[in-house]
Amino acid sequence: MNSLIAKLNKQHDRTWENLQKRLNDVNFNFGQLFPERVINFIKNNMALVESCKAYFIPSLITTTAFYLAS
Repeated sequence: MNSLIAKLNKQHDRTWENLQKRLNDVNFNFGQLFPERVINFIKNNMALVESCKAYFIPSLITTTAFYLAS
């Protein structure tokens, strides 16, 4: 685990810039997956933490899948 963290810490700033650009370019209609109230929740939380949906949506999809499987 420590070697993985060390490897991440050694990444060049341009690597993180490119990742941010790629995440911001995610173009998917999440309205097809969730009702409007969930989409509003996502938008409000993205604004609250000053983030983009590409960071928030994967955890929401994982949580939803876990909840539905239970």
